[in-house]
Amino acid sequence: AVSGDLIVYDSARVLLASSSVFFIAGGSVFFDDKADLTLADRSLLEISEGTFSGRGNSVTRLARDATVDIIGGSMTICESAQIILSGAINVAGGSFVVCGSAAAISAPGSSISVSSGSFSISSQSESTLSGLDLDVASGSVLLSGRSITFSSSNVMVSGGSIVSSGGTVRFRDGSKLSVQSGSFVSTASSTVIISGRSGLSVSSGEFLVELSATASVLSSTVTGRGGSLRVTDNGEFIVR
Repeated sequence: AVSGDLIVYDSARVLLASSSVFFIAGGSVFFDDKADLTLADRSLLEISEGTFSGRGNSVTRLARDATVDIIGGSMTICESAQIILSGAINVAGGSFVVCGSAAAISAPGSSISVSSGSFSISSQSESTLSGLDLDVASGSVLLSGRSITFSSSNVMVSGGSIVSSGGTVRFRDGSKLSVQSGSFVSTASSTVIISGRSGLSVSSGEFLVELSATASVLSSTVTGRGGSLRVTDNGEFIVR
């Protein structure tokens, strides 16, 4: 457990071994300057207070059955760092942030669950989330990075909100965007593209396009089973 400050840098490598647990209960943990953190199968990083920060050119890797639980603090991947996700990140309070020129990359079988708190990608680098299950049961997700791509992924809003603001968000290769409750909002000149046999389903919540944003559904399906799809304030919705 860490309650003070821990700094790892200068190409150092840290392995959180299989079935081990690392608690951040206050203070700050920094990975910087090409440092590398790997969470092996069945390992757990729990952030209940304080901060985990990957920055510089550091890399944070989660193996397939590894888990990060963010309960009250924050996990920030910034500058030119990367997070490579094959496991699970659960945001049950606090925040998970990808910013600066950082990149988020996921592999099939990975997941991000937001049941409280927030998750945001505002990076100016491209983030490619492949085979990801993103479930927003409460709290908020902000997608404002330059280019964010969901490939063969399932994105479900079941109570919270996802906001696409200013950048480009793509759903492709059979991805599914489902708004069961809560809302998905494309705003502030953002572009949302759903293509390649992907699907948009609105069953109880709201899909909103506003403020000069554009949402395009190309060679894909739109399904409505209640809820609402609204286009307002110079927004544009295209089905082709």
